[in-house]
Amino acid sequence: MLAVTTSLPARWASMLSETRHGTRVAVGSGDATLIAMVAVVLALMISAGSRNPAALLLLGIAAALLVTSRSLVVSEPSNATWVAAITCCALAFFFNADLFGSAEVICAAAVVVGVVLAFRWRFSAGVAIVAAASIAAATEPWRWGVGLFDVFYVEAAAAARLLHGGNPYSATIFDRVPTSPGVLAVGPEHLPFGPLVAVASLPGAVFGDIRVASVLWAMGAAAVVILVAGQSDLSPSSRRMLLLLTVASPIVPTMVVTAWPETLMIAMFGLSIALQRRHPVWMVMAIAACLLVVPTALVLFFPFFVWSPFWRRRILAASVVALGVMLIFSIGVGVPAIVFDTLVRHMWEPTHYDGLTVGATVFVAGWGPMPSWVFPAVVVAACVVILRRRPRDTGDLCVAAAFLFLMSTAFASYARFNFYYVVAAMLLLALGSLGIDPGRVSLSFHRSAPARAPEPVAV
Repeated sequence: MLAVTTSLPARWASMLSETRHGTRVAVGSGDATLIAMVAVVLALMISAGSRNPAALLLLGIAAALLVTSRSLVVSEPSNATWVAAITCCALAFFFNADLFGSAEVICAAAVVVGVVLAFRWRFSAGVAIVAAASIAAATEPWRWGVGLFDVFYVEAAAAARLLHGGNPYSATIFDRVPTSPGVLAVGPEHLPFGPLVAVASLPGAVFGDIRVASVLWAMGAAAVVILVAGQSDLSPSSRRMLLLLTVASPIVPTMVVTAWPETLMIAMFGLSIALQRRHPVWMVMAIAACLLVVPTALVLFFPFFVWSPFWRRRILAASVVALGVMLIFSIGVGVPAIVFDTLVRHMWEPTHYDGLTVGATVFVAGWGPMPSWVFPAVVVAACVVILRRRPRDTGDLCVAAAFLFLMSTAFASYARFNFYYVVAAMLLLALGSLGIDPGRVSLSFHRSAPARAPEPVAV
């Protein structure tokens, strides 16, 4: 038994001793993945998604760990890694006070108390306290009906228009929008996400604040991690640890307060993993729903599409469904308008030198703008890295998706808090997907020939 667990009650000590089943290894894939997830979370908490060299260093460490994890022995995180990760995330809640005010200190203290109770006394009571404190931290900064960023207002306008029977893409607010590549001007802005964001915002629109729906999205994202873990090879104690780590995530309050829709995207992505074994048709619907939230979800599906014929067929089918839905929502506004709002405007965004990116850091350091060829070169290099090693389970595919998304974000022209939230959430799904079979894994895009019967042996 590791020294870190010696102070725990006998019941917890016995459960923790099960977290590394099978052959014990010094450091396994689960340890590297979990440490990488904590590095991403800490990078976000110390930077709030803005330019910060220390945060960028943590992201670099996370990227190196993700590359390493796929070459390590497949195993759960060790006892010490679980405890250290949960402790770090609980303490990181205190950084929310810098963003939303001193009341967040009380919520952070409640999270720490809940984690201690879960470790030392009663697990269910501790998790309940942590979950309640997390919800309080996410809702306390609200001023009802008033948001912090344009995302809140454009989503609220789209949901209100849909609530009154209109097309959500006809709703308009005025903000700085790209008018040509790299040029911003004040003008009309429409919903820059998929139509599912407007549909899923309706529960909040009914009550006058779409962040009510954002709370539900965050709860759904947490729920699918636990749902996926229930199908994995994780031991019961590791599933409990994963549950505690998920509800103690300090980055969720920021996602809820700002109403960023990536929580909904992760909920749909995780649901597609949970449905892959027994409900392939509903899995296609979940993938389509994910694509109808944020188009960047395609980056997450790339490793699944390339490596798994099972996933490839369903991603193609889901893409057709998503395109059909988009065509329906183009009625009254036009296909070019939808394409511009959901895709082109994001490509036209100029470089933001206050973002958590390599380009911003290099520029402020006095080395000038990053050459335009760096981003595609990094993306290609990241694709080569994830294709060099065959995935062993769905967890490996999630790690590959997180790595590709991390590299694409870090070298993009702009990146915010919500971009890196996707990386951290994908790593939670990777931890929960240990041992889940992704189907036959192959780089071939052709149907395999049927197995031939063995030749008769001459006697």
